[in-house]
Amino acid sequence: MQTPCSGFIRLTWHDGRTSDPPFQQHRGCAAQRRRSAPTGAMSNAATTHPPIPFVGIVDDDAELRAALRLLLESAGHAVETWAEADACLAALHPQRRGCLLLDLRLPGMSGLSLQKALHERGIELPVILLSGHADTAIAVRAMHEGAFDVLQKPCEPAVLLATVADAIAEDAARRQRRAPHEHARQRLAQLSERERAVFDGIVAGLRNKCIAAELGLTESTIEVHRRNLMRKLGAGTLTELVQLHVAANTDGPDPHMQYPAPGTWKPPRRHTDDA
Repeated sequence: MQTPCSGFIRLTWHDGRTSDPPFQQHRGCAAQRRRSAPTGAMSNAATTHPPIPFVGIVDDDAELRAALRLLLESAGHAVETWAEADACLAALHPQRRGCLLLDLRLPGMSGLSLQKALHERGIELPVILLSGHADTAIAVRAMHEGAFDVLQKPCEPAVLLATVADAIAEDAARRQRRAPHEHARQRLAQLSERERAVFDGIVAGLRNKCIAAELGLTESTIEVHRRNLMRKLGAGTLTELVQLHVAANTDGPDPHMQYPAPGTWKPPRRHTDDA
């Protein structure tokens, strides 16, 4: 029976028995499948990066990691596990799809700290935090900082699987919403540094003469940069440039690029060798 407790999930039994270790009931058949699998079939997929959603597990408890892996793989999920937060950080990049299960009380970097570090690196995978203690304050803080959910260990397998499925679905929906914005950013990434400076001036509402004065270039040079950037971007009008600028910013700024708002544009530092 599931018993809600301040936003957590706790497993109890009708006859009052103590809960078995999490997911113990799945170990026998899953272990048999593992023994019959080809050598290397169950190895960590960190180096292959399959193009399907995966579930990443970060927990220093080897027994729990193994139990979670078996449970999730039995449900058809690709799984990768790490014992430390640093190993997880080293293996992930923003293009990975799926979700993460993080132990809240990891040694060294905590689950909350790891969640923050992932966000700073542009890795926006939904995070499900696992806590061995019913700490409501920590749960509230985790949700406030962007966690998808917080579950208390031991958690009923059905609850965990449902939460993971919801997190993966949320990741897919989020990426679909962001696709037009990512495409706009990829188009802007084609521009050279000087073309990008001219583009920023244009979408900030400055005339070529003003951009030339700010950058220390001639107006004819600005015209050349303007033609080149419009060709690269496939844009024919100023309106299309502004629409591209808006699309690149609508879903939040790209952490690797700066986008000026109209009226706030400042030119980059002048280079004396610019022509």
